Amino acid sequence: MPNPRIFPHHEEWNFSLPSHTRWSMLLRWIDRYETMVYRMDDDQIKLWLPAEVGEGFLSISPKGETTLYLQLAHDGNLHQSEVEEFLGKWWDLERDMGPFYATFKDDPLLKASIEQNHGARIVGFPDLFEALVIGILGQQVNVAFAYTLKQRLTEAYGQSGDWDGHTWWRFPRPQNLIGVEIRTLREMQISQRKAEYLLGVAQAMADGQFTKESLETQPFEEQMATLTALRGIGPWTAQYVCMKCLHSLRAFPAGDAGLQNNAKRLLAMDRKPTIGELQEIAKSWSGWEAYATWFLWMA
Repeated sequence: MPNPRIFPHHEEWNFSLPSHTRWSMLLRWIDRYETMVYRMDDDQIKLWLPAEVGEGFLSISPKGETTLYLQLAHDGNLHQSEVEEFLGKWWDLERDMGPFYATFKDDPLLKASIEQNHGARIVGFPDLFEALVIGILGQQVNVAFAYTLKQRLTEAYGQSGDWDGHTWWRFPRPQNLIGVEIRTLREMQISQRKAEYLLGVAQAMADGQFTKESLETQPFEEQMATLTALRGIGPWTAQYVCMKCLHSLRAFPAGDAGLQNNAKRLLAMDRKPTIGELQEIAKSWSGWEAYATWFLWMA
């Protein structure tokens, strides 16, 4: 049974989003697939903060497009700055987006999406293990099914707690999967290979072979080399993790089907562009490939 949570401390404050950021553009991505780790109520979000942030529940409501109203119930050991840092990592808020808009506002492929989706940020995964898991689960399946598998993993191995009349969840830690048998993951409809990959990544992280902090100190090429050295982490998954968790601007998942399909439509091609063709096009986005991808996904 979930453990009931009691949080005697309550705080509320307004949080201003940085320039070139709109709540509706963040919400558009946040509201796509997740149903467990946070809850949506119209344009409001509620979530149990990750353990590494602190012990508390957060409610996020908009006050217009550029200001958020934050309500925090916590155990007395959380500070507003820690919550704001978490949001910054989740939504890449520390990035100065001015140069991106100035440089690519007239780009043939990006122009329409930039105009339509101005204020978007890369909504990622602050937690490296979560990013790796969803990257593995998303290989060669649609996104909705990948999130269904993520939900099953969370229910089986994540942490749960009761608060405010609901059961809330935290994503599993690598050590939670140590000792899990492949057949158990197979019963969740996770393929044999993906089960092997997940357990291998969990073991590597539990052993301390790499961390998010160690990867963040590496240049992009080394990040890719570290990640692709792991069994089951190919170029697409590594690029995805670099983009969504490490916020590496040079990340460009050219093998992504959604990216290829949108590029095909925008280029008026009768076939999907090849990885090589997309990589050639991306040379004009050098240093901003991740955001070019994001806006093409949103196009």
